[in-house]
Amino acid sequence: MSGVCQDPLPSVIEKDTILTAEGSPYYIQQNLSINSGITLKITQGAQIIISGGVSISNNGRLLIEGSKTEKVLFTSDAPETRWNYITNQGSFIAKHLLLRRAVRFVSSFGDTVIIENCDIADTYRGVGDDCIGVHNAQKLIIRNTRMTGNPAAGKTDAIDLDGISDDTISGNIITGYSDDGIDIGTNSSNIVIEENEISFCDMGISIGENSTALVYKNLLIHSKAGIQSHTGAVVDARLNTLYGNTYGIRAFHNDGESTSGGTIYVSSSIISNSTLGDQIQVGNSALSFDYCLSDLVNLPGTGNITGFPQFIDAVNGNFSLSSTSDAIDAGNPDLDKDGLDYLVDADDRDPDGTRPDMGAFPYYQSPVRVVEISPSNLSLQMDPSGVYSDWFKIYNLSAESVNLIGHYLSDKPDQPLKYRIMEDLFVPAGDTILLWTDDRDDLANMHLPFKLQGSGEALLLSNPAGVKMEEQIFPRIPMNYVYRKSEQSGTWVFSTWPSGDGAITYDSLSNDPIFSNAGGELTFPITAAISSPDETDSIFYSLDGADPKLGELYGGPLEIQAQTTLRSLILKENHLPGYIQAAAYFPQESYHLPVISLSTNEEHLYGPTGIYTNYSNAGPRWERPASFSYYKDIKQFSAITGIRIQGGNSVFMPKKAFRLHFRGGYGKSVLKASPFVKGPSSFKNLVLRSGYDDDITTSTGTLLRDPFSTELWSKLGELATESDFGVLLLNNNYWGIYNIRESINEYFVEDNMGIQDFDLVRFQKWGPDLKYGTMDEWNEMVSYFDSSDFTRPEVYDEVSSFMDLNSLLNLLSLVHCSQYRSWTWGAFVIKPTGGRWSWTIWDTDRSYNILGWNGFTEYANTSAEKWPNFIPQKLIQNEQFSNELINRNCDLLNSLFDSSHVIGIYDSLVAVVSPEMDAEFDRWNPGNRGRWEQNNESIRSFLRQRPAYLYNQMKAYFGIDDTVGITLRIEGNGRVKLNSLIIDQESWEGIYMDGIPISLEAWPEAGGNFIEWRGISNLHRINVDPGTTREIVAVFDTTSSAVREALVINEIMYNPAYAVQSEWIELYNPNDFSIALSGFQFTDGGVNNLFSFKASSVIDPLGYLVVAGDSKQFLYEHGSSIYFTGSFNQGEGGFKLSNEGESLILKNNKGELEDIVQYDNQAPWPVAADGKGPSLQLLAPDLDNNHYSSWYTS
Repeated sequence: MSGVCQDPLPSVIEKDTILTAEGSPYYIQQNLSINSGITLKITQGAQIIISGGVSISNNGRLLIEGSKTEKVLFTSDAPETRWNYITNQGSFIAKHLLLRRAVRFVSSFGDTVIIENCDIADTYRGVGDDCIGVHNAQKLIIRNTRMTGNPAAGKTDAIDLDGISDDTISGNIITGYSDDGIDIGTNSSNIVIEENEISFCDMGISIGENSTALVYKNLLIHSKAGIQSHTGAVVDARLNTLYGNTYGIRAFHNDGESTSGGTIYVSSSIISNSTLGDQIQVGNSALSFDYCLSDLVNLPGTGNITGFPQFIDAVNGNFSLSSTSDAIDAGNPDLDKDGLDYLVDADDRDPDGTRPDMGAFPYYQSPVRVVEISPSNLSLQMDPSGVYSDWFKIYNLSAESVNLIGHYLSDKPDQPLKYRIMEDLFVPAGDTILLWTDDRDDLANMHLPFKLQGSGEALLLSNPAGVKMEEQIFPRIPMNYVYRKSEQSGTWVFSTWPSGDGAITYDSLSNDPIFSNAGGELTFPITAAISSPDETDSIFYSLDGADPKLGELYGGPLEIQAQTTLRSLILKENHLPGYIQAAAYFPQESYHLPVISLSTNEEHLYGPTGIYTNYSNAGPRWERPASFSYYKDIKQFSAITGIRIQGGNSVFMPKKAFRLHFRGGYGKSVLKASPFVKGPSSFKNLVLRSGYDDDITTSTGTLLRDPFSTELWSKLGELATESDFGVLLLNNNYWGIYNIRESINEYFVEDNMGIQDFDLVRFQKWGPDLKYGTMDEWNEMVSYFDSSDFTRPEVYDEVSSFMDLNSLLNLLSLVHCSQYRSWTWGAFVIKPTGGRWSWTIWDTDRSYNILGWNGFTEYANTSAEKWPNFIPQKLIQNEQFSNELINRNCDLLNSLFDSSHVIGIYDSLVAVVSPEMDAEFDRWNPGNRGRWEQNNESIRSFLRQRPAYLYNQMKAYFGIDDTVGITLRIEGNGRVKLNSLIIDQESWEGIYMDGIPISLEAWPEAGGNFIEWRGISNLHRINVDPGTTREIVAVFDTTSSAVREALVINEIMYNPAYAVQSEWIELYNPNDFSIALSGFQFTDGGVNNLFSFKASSVIDPLGYLVVAGDSKQFLYEHGSSIYFTGSFNQGEGGFKLSNEGESLILKNNKGELEDIVQYDNQAPWPVAADGKGPSLQLLAPDLDNNHYSSWYTS
């Protein structure tokens, strides 16, 4: 069940339930219990509002699955209330959760607790209300979570763990708890506590009650003690930094408990700025130090030094070592104490490959550093080729030039050696180099073959030995800002660009405001509240479309009386403001279509640099941030997007189209929601089409021509953009009907075709426009067309090897049927690597206007915008293609473009938008609704009359005498493929061309067979002239496998002479009737190796059928004259024939064995078939095909 509502959740979750962002917010107004065995999953972006005092009890599985950019929110229903907490008796997993205003987070006695990447704050009540309490869990992970307590609360721990073993607490930031940051007790064992940052607690880390732990690489500051061991506990503390604590190390429990001692072994750590002492213990304590630094006392033990650690900036929280620190290379040379030091034991080395430094933050002994990152370069600076590419800078600290040849760069922590620098790359002394990250492998021009994500990721630099020198994990970086290392403090800041002395810097990002009501169709008045994860934030808002920075300071819930767009922004000192968030509220039944809301500052639209003011300008410099929301019934979602004016000549029209860009710098690198019923579920771009040349301000406008053509193109089985209608509210103003569409670009191809290596070319008026990939294969194709004689029969198969002629025939036929004359500057072609060129369409708004337009005579024109006509101009010289083009036009006129059928499709679109058209005309063309009705009727008239025009054009252009009507009847259980049409009616009629053969193919139902084309042939595939054969009857019957002879594996090509050639087998039908192969299967017996025959596969009486391993390659090698199917090498069950010999098995649709051959590549089997060129062929079909003597090479 997917929950999408704003009613309170029930008190008991009794079946598996999913809560999503689209249904948010969800309200819990009474104690909620999850039953045993039941899963409650809460996905990214969901908001859970919980009433004061209410608890959640989990006895099953509670899964909170937010994401880095879309956290799940748990908070109370009012700032003054506090919900209780989660009790867990089952499995509890929380990832990317934002938790606020609770008494505590979780108290668990269940088997599993996993908490990762969460943000927990404002949880307190009184003594013992530990934020996270876990007891006797079988599996525990607490990682990368920020926890902010209240020092004034009663004695409470951030994390309290008892009775656990072999678990890890790592990467957490804990501050402000009145008791311990991390408290481990009650016989816990082998706990690893690493890389945490704990501050302003009573004890930073406390291990007690006979527990054991490794405390490793933690930063422990400003607490009563950094590390405590008590009551028989044993702690191994290595590589920690302790600063500003009352005592650095404490080896007993509470003051006055003289026998509560514990054991602590402290190694390679820094203890600095302690106010009373670096250590304190009682009589039964055991405390030792080796290779530690103290700035207070001379520590007893081996390798300890007294001095100052020389942190870069401890006051401002930077505890990295400066280059002159005595702690560098001063740690224990045998850190893991296995008897092997760092010279031979890699486990004992720092990340830069040297002896361990003291403390949690080793100094990278490399002179090169990443100092600036710009993954959101929308329009800051161009690379030398004129493109706004992302970049980062590397700085050389040393007085000598550094060559980075052999070093590694990566954006993936799990793939640190992703890209190796294979040529000289010098960083000058005391200077920087800039590297562009744009997926271009061109180091000579400073381009790298990967991209950085503006939503935040990592950037790694490793030395030639593969040792990581730097790993900079950067957060989301808003568009047109950079993230750089401050020269003053050495800390990373957000900065304007150029990043010199005049740059404005910010320490952090502001939070985004959270609306209690996400908007949509409502009954007024309503109350809307705005909140923030941080109650100290200043929230500004506006209700009149103004910039919230100029609006009101939020002071409490707002009462909204009528249609409104609420806009809000959080401002905080030294924080970079985020993007304005918005929610649209509108009355019920106001609109008859889904509602799209775009909200942006008025100056972004109409100011001196606004996109409406400068509508003819294009490119990233003319993209502006906007809040985008979509509302359709209970479906709703929102995101920050970049908007641009979209279109060519249409930008001069009053109603303008928009293109939406989703980028990491805006918060979401993709929109993970869909306005469409089917198709992809995420998008990099969307287009809001205004109507363009079919706008209602034009004399022929309907808004429907292009969506109509797209619908027809999709019905032809071709790749088409998803499409729907909606009304746009632009800054709360009604902006009319828009057609929501996918944008055709590389992301569209990846999402819909599942490929990443391809070429994408758009036809423009000036020529081919490469959108993705390279022009290499396009240029090869053009060269072929320029140099080939297309009258040769074999040209058809040659072209088929690199061009999907079915797609081209569909395109050209759509062009002729609909008068899509702008295809030569609106179509796109796509070619996967190793695949074939295929087409998709765009910009058909000029269609269905001119009845007499003749696309055939235009083939002669290949100049200016008609340049793509070279493709059909050459191909119609080939008789097979010419006949297929004529027949494809006839196919469409007899089916999709049959007037009653196609008008029905058009009228279905009219019905969708008609209820909203009065408002559309009131906004853009008052008083002209009647003309819209007339224009719709003109399109219907075109669709009725166009077939006669097109038939006459074909007769005149191709010299055909006349059209002829044919009748096709089907007797028995089967279907007929007539050219490109699949006919399953008992009687069907169509119009074709005299003298142009049509192709017929009989498809029996599974288990059946084809008898004959009555009075014509018993072959299931034939061509007939409709001028001489106007009555066609397909006869099918059913014959069981018991009364027919089994099919025979008759020939095997298991090892072609060249690796690129296709494998294949050939089947023989010894019966005097056709056999339908639907449901038959071919295998070599391997696990999961299985090829299932297509429903259309039929083998003729006494006929042969080739089954190819690679159909495309087989067609290229042998042409279309050989009847074949395939491809058994490909797909989920794909397999290769063995070159060493194996068993080949054919089973029928009942799973019964038809034939089995166990061949070999060794004598006495014919060995010439093993890679020499020939195949294995059966001497006669009735011989034993499992005996070598029955075979020869052919």
